[in-house]
Amino acid sequence: MNRSASPSGATRAMTSPFDRAGQSDLAPLPAAALSLALSLAPSPATQRAKLMTALRPFTCQELESFLEAALADAAVLQALSGERNVRYIHPREGRRRLTVTAMETSVRAAEVAQRYRALLPHERPVAGVAAFFYGLGAYHLYRTYKGGLNLPPLASALALAREERLQLLADPLRALRSSAPGLGSLMTEVLGQRIQEQTDRQQVSRVFTAVRLANLRTEQAWLGPALIF
Repeated sequence: MNRSASPSGATRAMTSPFDRAGQSDLAPLPAAALSLALSLAPSPATQRAKLMTALRPFTCQELESFLEAALADAAVLQALSGERNVRYIHPREGRRRLTVTAMETSVRAAEVAQRYRALLPHERPVAGVAAFFYGLGAYHLYRTYKGGLNLPPLASALALAREERLQLLADPLRALRSSAPGLGSLMTEVLGQRIQEQTDRQQVSRVFTAVRLANLRTEQAWLGPALIF
């Protein structure tokens, strides 16, 4: 941890658990390989076990119970199993089609969010886990609208996706706020729900910015029209 930093409020309460940035020495499983491994998993329990192993490099001990609770929900696993065909422009080959999966999208978002330079070391696990789950509402909404047909305009779709995300994660977030108030409040705010407890607004802004930037393509790919990116 950077000893020159002087965390305050919720940050100070979280400093000790996050001294090593919550990251293991394991390299993250490539997103495409993880998606394939999950598609071959024989049961939801096996899928959850593979996910927990794959996400360990992004998280920390204090967030493992949150991960376990979220992944225990069949609706969360179902949302993460979605896929969509999109169009994009290849720099040499022109227009191409690509099938993207929710799992690959979420893992890549976690990877990108953790690399955001403004984050303090102990904030990187929060950004990684939040970025992984940030797209849940979009995936669920895409399924609800039968493969993206007749999705509402993007601004309305984003608001609906936020509501769906918070609903899917309501119980795990509540449990996290109970067991680790500072960490739980930060995670809740970053995922889109303003709470009454006092929080470090600069910290929330840093982590939210990392998560939001990492998920810009998530929103485009799952809430836009078979888009080109």
